[in-house]
Amino acid sequence: MDDQTPRYYEWSDGTKQWTLHCCVHRHDGPALEYPDGHVGWYLNGIEYTFDLFLERTTCSPETKCMLKLTYG
Repeated sequence: MDDQTPRYYEWSDGTKQWTLHCCVHRHDGPALEYPDGHVGWYLNGIEYTFDLFLERTTCSPETKCMLKLTYG
């Protein structure tokens, strides 16, 4: 696997984490999902509010719409 390949981890406590270039990162959803339902929005290791994440992510308008419906 090269450094351009996103990686997914699920920890023993149920936390789900996506990374890219060894940083917490996901452009099409929350990069951290906790067992209690909380989520974290990260791009290149930087945490964003949901609204800032939507402004800065490169996902499609359709995906942004689905994220708004799911998490907004």
